[in-house]
Amino acid sequence: PQPTELESLDMGAAQSSKPETGSEQKQGRDLWSVDKDVARAKSPSMASVINDLGLVREVCRCQPANASAQAQDEAVNLVLLNSVAAIHAHVVGQLLDTVLPLSIDIDYWNSQDDGVATLALYLVQSLPWRLAGWGSEIADTVFGFVNGRKGSVSESVSALYSSISTKQLFPEVVLSSEKDEDNVCASASANAIAPLLRVPRSVNVLSLTRREIRYKLRKLEDAQNLLAAMIGQLCQATVSTGTSSDEKAASGMNNVDIVMRQIKQILAACIEKSTQTDNSKPALLPDTDINRICQAEELAKKAQTASAQFAQRLERYRRPSLIARGWLPALAFIFCARQLTLYISDNREDFKEWLFDGAATLQNYVAQYILAPLRSAYETIRYGKHSYSVVTEESLLSDFRSLEDMVVGFARRFGSVDAADVRRRVESGDLSDVMQVYAREMQQPFKNAVFGDLVEAMLIQVQKVKVDVGQTMAALDKLLKSNELNFLLLSTVPATLSIYAAGRWISSKFSWWVGGSSRHTVSSISVVMRDIDRLLNNSGHEEISTVARAGCTTMAVAHGKLICFTHYLRHHARVLPDSGACGKVRVGSGWVSTLPRTRTMFLQDIRDIESVALDSAQKRNVVDPIAASASLVHYRRIFDQGLFGSLKHSSEECGWVGRNIPFVDLLPSGTQNFWAGSMYCRPEAITIKAFFDAEGVLQVDCGSHLDNIYVDILPETREWPLRDKAMWHKYNHLVLERSVRAQYNKDVPFAVNSTTQAVVVRCGSSSRIVTRVSPPVNSLPEYVPPTESDTRAAKNRKTTITQADFASIDSMQASKIRPNVIFLMLDAVSHRQFYRRLPKSAQALRTLHRPGIHRIYELYRYHSVGFSTDNNTRAMYIGEALATKPNPLPIWAYYRDRGYVTARVETGCDDWAKECVGNKFTSHAFSVGNRSLDYELTSPFCLPEYYPNVGNAYGNFKGPYSIKARCLYGRYVHEWAFDYLRQLRQEFRFNGRGKGKDHKPYMITATFLEGHEGTGEVLRTVDDSLSAFIEDIRDSGELENTVLIVGADHGLHMGLNFVYSQNGRIEHQNPFMAISVPEWLYQFSEDYQETFGFEKVSPFEANEQRLTTPLEMHHTFRVLSDWPQFDTENWSRSLFAAQKAGRTCEEAGIGADYCMCKHKTN
Repeated sequence: PQPTELESLDMGAAQSSKPETGSEQKQGRDLWSVDKDVARAKSPSMASVINDLGLVREVCRCQPANASAQAQDEAVNLVLLNSVAAIHAHVVGQLLDTVLPLSIDIDYWNSQDDGVATLALYLVQSLPWRLAGWGSEIADTVFGFVNGRKGSVSESVSALYSSISTKQLFPEVVLSSEKDEDNVCASASANAIAPLLRVPRSVNVLSLTRREIRYKLRKLEDAQNLLAAMIGQLCQATVSTGTSSDEKAASGMNNVDIVMRQIKQILAACIEKSTQTDNSKPALLPDTDINRICQAEELAKKAQTASAQFAQRLERYRRPSLIARGWLPALAFIFCARQLTLYISDNREDFKEWLFDGAATLQNYVAQYILAPLRSAYETIRYGKHSYSVVTEESLLSDFRSLEDMVVGFARRFGSVDAADVRRRVESGDLSDVMQVYAREMQQPFKNAVFGDLVEAMLIQVQKVKVDVGQTMAALDKLLKSNELNFLLLSTVPATLSIYAAGRWISSKFSWWVGGSSRHTVSSISVVMRDIDRLLNNSGHEEISTVARAGCTTMAVAHGKLICFTHYLRHHARVLPDSGACGKVRVGSGWVSTLPRTRTMFLQDIRDIESVALDSAQKRNVVDPIAASASLVHYRRIFDQGLFGSLKHSSEECGWVGRNIPFVDLLPSGTQNFWAGSMYCRPEAITIKAFFDAEGVLQVDCGSHLDNIYVDILPETREWPLRDKAMWHKYNHLVLERSVRAQYNKDVPFAVNSTTQAVVVRCGSSSRIVTRVSPPVNSLPEYVPPTESDTRAAKNRKTTITQADFASIDSMQASKIRPNVIFLMLDAVSHRQFYRRLPKSAQALRTLHRPGIHRIYELYRYHSVGFSTDNNTRAMYIGEALATKPNPLPIWAYYRDRGYVTARVETGCDDWAKECVGNKFTSHAFSVGNRSLDYELTSPFCLPEYYPNVGNAYGNFKGPYSIKARCLYGRYVHEWAFDYLRQLRQEFRFNGRGKGKDHKPYMITATFLEGHEGTGEVLRTVDDSLSAFIEDIRDSGELENTVLIVGADHGLHMGLNFVYSQNGRIEHQNPFMAISVPEWLYQFSEDYQETFGFEKVSPFEANEQRLTTPLEMHHTFRVLSDWPQFDTENWSRSLFAAQKAGRTCEEAGIGADYCMCKHKTN
């Protein structure tokens, strides 16, 4: 049956994505499709239609009337319906064939009217044809005068004068002042501007050229409007193809006459000279079967040539021929080629010398600046080429041991001392034993230099200076080694630029071969989408009202124009990729990345635009994303997008400084470190099954490998003092020294200390880490913080809002159960980098937004306060970017003091308190972990298979900053950490849950370092584990009473993107930060802001778009630790309260050197 909606027009495009079924073909749906390719492929030709109609006409004339007349009428009606449907489809297809050439001609004339240069070029190109026509006119006038055909002498002289006038070079301008006979749907505005088209007596040739171009352009635009009106009228006419059903055949005959009249009127407009449509019904013979067949036969004959005749009428207005457009460039090329050939021939020897010199120069350039750096990089990466250090570890250690021995020996001469205590003080830089003697000896320097100990004291100080210099050089060596890859890649910049420039040049020269017709696809689609948008906005108004007054309905014209525009889009859609993977489209001399199934999705959008079921507003909503996806700034547009929205640009709020173009998004995943090897971990040769049972006994199953099973019991590091947790071969060496290896015997229960969190099971050459949470959470004694450092002390508290004050807030009763807190810290991950490398995790976070249960919000303008982890984590954990207070306790100490169970996972073999604020503790014997944590897991990540115990532990090819896959015993390092996190959650949920005072909320922090490396590629290895963790915590129901925070301290501050682009520097200061809160906490924050806040806005939605920093995160942690009582000052500076609108970097605590905000006030 005939489709009743306009989406029937896209059947042709749908063929490529969904094949027609047999029943649909049988019903003749393709007969009515206006897609030109399908219409020609499926519809019968006009010759076969004419032949069928002729046969039926002869049968009807020869067949006598009898009892079978009814059956004969049914057969005739069936043939007639199918024939009219075929003619209808053929006419629409013919008209659409004219759409694209007409559009090309209009674009050509628009381009010629750009300026004086294009006008002059067109005039020169067409001048030979103008002169030929002018000479022919003059010759005809002269011959007529000689032969006496021009009347009187005065008339002949006047005709000769007129023909000699230069205005005859522009015959179209002369015609433009006469009556227009070719415009079917004449525009009313054309009559108003007609006087302006008349040629004055004196005018320059460029003005005449411009008038001619505009005249032809107007004619083609009028023809385009006519074409749209005809297509619109045909598409509004409906005809049903014949079936065996009597009712359907009868109903189809009810409108077949109307359709035939419509087709006849359209064919008359295409063929006849007059362009005025006749609104009256064409004279038709009586509605008998034989007459209908004759009329259909006549329409089929006219339909064969209608399109060609319509195009012939427009021939005089179309763009010049290829010869006319190309003779001038061809002549110029031939002339220049000839002159160049002559010059080269006269200077043959000089050119040979230049050629040889150029070849030698190019060869030297390639050898020295391309091949040599690339070979050096390859040897360094693949063969471990020897690299030199500023100072060796052995030399520094030897100097330090000598200093210790010198100080111990010096101190023993003045009394009995504890050698171990002296060595510890020397390790921390304390030389008080020597300095006291030195100060005393300096009272009589000359005497004591000869007879005293002054010289020895001075030599010890010289040795101390030597050690300090060595340590400084070691730190410098660390910096140089961590940036070794950057320096290496910097040397390959000439090679990279040369290869890139050569590739771009070759690509641009041969784009016709590699790019096909997609060269201008994106820009063309953008223009067409703009026209569709204007049509939808102006539908029924000035642009089409004039056509309607000429006999075409407004709806038909708008309908026809829309079909023409979508026909353009279908034409462009042929070059779009349609594979399941991401593709590319040629744009100019470059490429634009496209999404998978781009063509299919694009055609689906076209169907939505054509659908009559959608109104103009809904169609404009379809147009907008198509136009956006076709632009060249796709990645720039999505840079600020987040979970559910994007950064809203406002002059009042922080805007990123400089031109932010994320070039790194154009690189396929894995491009920057593909040469470093596979990003997958090779499984261990032996599958080891090991776990701790409920009794704390280790169970191991190595299959058939029952011999030589060993277990390395890793030490518990939580109670270690700060001096034992120093980086650079201190912390990891102590882990190895204090590990205990024991042989496993399955017949003897293997139990370990109750505080042991991890062991390594070794079966032959294979190993596996086994973790547990011990001791059980319900066996932990109630923690009583020391009085001198109790964070609950009154001096640390201010005015609070208590549970009794909740009644004054018009909201649901805030939960009295204290919320759990989980913070996953992704080191060096920017906002954009999170979506770039962790798409599964981003999708998992989107699923956490379930209003009524829990909600998630993202901070789009989250800004770091310093360069590295030290500054930003200090701001987050102790509330200061630069530590000034002595003995600063991290935020998890606040939670433990208030009854929380605290746990921390570090995947880098370091201790945050030691490395970030260690020099602010008065004693290095103090254990921050023992003071603030119940559980800590670090020792597995100090093993030499991951963290090197010799050489540089933070190099580019091994260790926690490696650009290669970070593997440990056949798995990613972060997978062992997530295993322990799952064990912690399970232990806290089922064994730590109680009622009232017995309830133990928990606070977990975990740090992942996969984002901290120069290429930004290793981070993608975390995606599967992180997304699985988020989905698991969502499905478990924990988020109903848990605050989950996923964020970073800063963006990537190394690598090519950071070094060479403004986008890299913006990403460095814009880390990712998202927070999921339970519904009851969200509602309380909303009502508290409404009741007590200075600004009546949603705090979460407001903070999403406002400038925030790690300092706000610190106060957020503080509020959660105090719940249900909280410090009002902490609340006002937390994310639960709306921060000030229009904050500057200075107001937010961001130093001027790190501020990436462009604000109207700074």
